[in-house]
Amino acid sequence: MNWLEQIKPFTKNIIFNHNTRTITLVHPHFKQGQSGYKKFIQSLHNNPYSEYTVECVGMASIKGALILSSITKHLNKLDNIEYAQLNCDLNNSVYKLYVKFL
Repeated sequence: MNWLEQIKPFTKNIIFNHNTRTITLVHPHFKQGQSGYKKFIQSLHNNPYSEYTVECVGMASIKGALILSSITKHLNKLDNIEYAQLNCDLNNSVYKLYVKFL
């Protein structure tokens, strides 16, 4: 199962733009719990969207921002990801996570 199939049931909206090779995920989540997190990270190795940039946008609490920061660190260590960048505005509880796949 690839990463998009993992988060699809828990994501509010998924928008593909094949011309610009981008995928926008609105308020994405993965199955709750540590096992859901591990399965999500492992599923990133099975990526059918090479050379796509994924933009995740949503609302996050301080706890959510810490989880997103942890995910970003894992993403930056993976071989098939060029970069992962997290922008959090905790005053407005909004985040954007950008991930560029190789």
